[in-house]
Amino acid sequence: MHNDLWQSYRPNGAPKQGEGLTRKDLTKDTIVAAAHVWLWRRSSDGGCDILLQRRADQVKNWPGYWDISAAGHVSLGETPLDAALREAQEEIGMTLDTSRVKFIGSLPKRKSAYSEFHFIYTYEYNDEPLDMVDGEAAALRWVPYDTFRQMVEQPEDAMLVPHRPLYFALLMKELGRVSRES
Repeated sequence: MHNDLWQSYRPNGAPKQGEGLTRKDLTKDTIVAAAHVWLWRRSSDGGCDILLQRRADQVKNWPGYWDISAAGHVSLGETPLDAALREAQEEIGMTLDTSRVKFIGSLPKRKSAYSEFHFIYTYEYNDEPLDMVDGEAAALRWVPYDTFRQMVEQPEDAMLVPHRPLYFALLMKELGRVSRES
């Protein structure tokens, strides 16, 4: 269930029960969360490809840049996994099989006006239908692991939304592991 209230969190990452915030409520002392889902698939060469979403030109943050397969804020009463499932459905029209969703970690991030936790998931894609549904995505693109690694090393040149080095290190460790498993 999606609503306009974001779940509020404590500094230790635990949700505050019953406390939701709107974007206007956010201050330097508030903490919210976002769920990030990175889809990957086995490639013909035995490695893996990563699905990137190009952000629509009309979105406020990073218009036209490549980013996470699907992501969004955790709504009041949702778990981060619930938000990941909802965002995949809303943004790329995909119903994720929860048995294939893998939690790889959470990281705090200080933004200019507030703080948030990023709950990061990966998902092995198996040819399920994809459809850009909500207008946030302008395009979808599969990139080989090695290409994605280069994009991570030079995000501005690749027009990839930059994330902190620790975030990309966590993600690349997991994607590198699945790429080598083949």
